[in-house]
Amino acid sequence: MLAPGGRLPVSVWRAIEYNPGQVALAKGLLQHVSQEAAARVHLAFSLGDAEELRVLLAGAGFINVTIQS
Repeated sequence: MLAPGGRLPVSVWRAIEYNPGQVALAKGLLQHVSQEAAARVHLAFSLGDAEELRVLLAGAGFINVTIQS
């Protein structure tokens, strides 16, 4: 539980497009394994959109959300 007025640092990966090695991995998995396997790679980067992350945090009750890349 976070104390009133407390701060919560969060670290997430940027969108998969900024990670060329992971893009290549996902493409390889899609081609040689399955769509489900490729989707799992993409899932790790699902919070990479700053505005989406801001909306999620605000929806959870956080205020003064600051996001830095």
